[in-house]
This record gives sequence, structure tokens and C-alpha cells, in this order.
Amino acid sequence: EFARERVTLAEGTVEQLAPITFTPTEAGSFVFTASVSSDTGEQLLANNSRHFPLQVDADAIGVLYLEGFLRYEYKYLKNRLEDDPDVSLVSVVRRTNPERVDLASGETLITPARLENLDLVILGDMEGDYLSEGEYEALKNWVDEGHALLVLGGYYSFGADGFRNTPLASVLPVVFSNDGVEQSEEPFILNLTQYGRQHPIFEITGDSVNDLTFWNTAPQLLGSSLVARAKAGAEVLAVNPNITIDG
Repeated sequence: EFARERVTLAEGTVEQLAPITFTPTEAGSFVFTASVSSDTGEQLLANNSRHFPLQVDADAIGVLYLEGFLRYEYKYLKNRLEDDPDVSLVSVVRRTNPERVDLASGETLITPARLENLDLVILGDMEGDYLSEGEYEALKNWVDEGHALLVLGGYYSFGADGFRNTPLASVLPVVFSNDGVEQSEEPFILNLTQYGRQHPIFEITGDSVNDLTFWNTAPQLLGSSLVARAKAGAEVLAVNPNITIDG
């Protein structure tokens, strides 16, 4: 029983509205029953209850997407996130001027207070100095607390002046390459690892065999960011099968 209300009917009253409110504590699809009982020994009980469905949605996933350049990745990812009713998206892309015009008023994009309302932060292709030292520290601490960070590869973010020289490097699952080659422009079809075949991010049909066939015959990707290796404890979900670095 979620809620109860006592109602006293005045003499001669045919209908009376009795609002009952309750706050669901679990997301999902439910069927609730509203029923009445009487102290007067009512004989006809068939119409004393009514079933009604209720869809309870969880709070929307809070997402902050920062992108350094207008590119296809930003366009399509932003559109997809905006179309999802379960996602509450705030997106910021740097304008043509490389200076941070969005911060002309002195506003800081990433603060501990703003991160409290977020579940996911996405960082696109940007130089390492796009964010300040304080913003990186706030983001690093937020990730250390167990929140989700998605870093998209790119010529700048994984380049010589990218994230490798920021506090964020310590929480990323890769070791950056030091040989001066940070990007491959060779097209390839990604190859799922054993972890990747079991990971829900690559699920499409619900059938693991069909899904693997789909990914093995998917259109080619046009390049990849190069790193030295994955850190200990990181799970590699997919690789570029044409390139091997440090084994």
C-alpha cells in the first residue's frame, strides 16, 4: 500500500473527488490498483476497485559535451543525444576564434558544483589548454569518485599538445605515444576483442553471432588515434587490426 485517504460522504452526495498522491521510488512499468472499502457493509463490491498502468521514468542522464571544433562527430553525436528523452544534454563547441569566447565573461565551464548534476562528460577534439588547470583537477576528482568520462580521439586531443600534458592524463586508460606519430589515416574495420564481444556497447541484435558478423562487415573507419598501450586494468574493447604498437 502506497497511500491511503479517508473520505466522508455527505448525505445525498453522488460523487466526490478524493485526490491521493504518492512518489514512486523505482523506475519501470507498473499496474496499480485504486480501491475503496466501506464501514457500512456495502453489498456490491464489484465496482470498488480500478486498475491503472503507470510508466515511471528515472531521472534523465545529465551529459555535458565539450567539443573543440565543428566536425561530423559533434554534429551526429549531439543530434542523437538531443533526440533521446532519457538524456539531458548541454553542449558547447568552440567558435571559429580559437580563443575561448564562451568564457569571455569569466565563466568556468567545469566546476565541482556543475559536475554534481552530471552523469557523463564528453570531451571532443581540443588542445590541452582548452580547459584550465582547475577545470582538469575538478574533472579528475569527479572521475575518481566513479563518474563517467568519454574522451573522443582527434588530431589535437591525442596530439603532442593534447591531454597528455594535463592532470586528465592520469585518469585516462591509455599511455600516450612519444614517437611523434599520434594519428593514422589508414582506413580500417575495427576488430572486437573478447571483452568487446561481450560488452553491451556493441550489442545490436541481441544475438552475439549476428552482432559479430555485423561489426566484421561494417563500413571502414577513416583513421585512428595512436597510443603506446593500454594501462594495466583497462579493458580494450576493439582494435585497429592493421597496426601493432608495443605488442
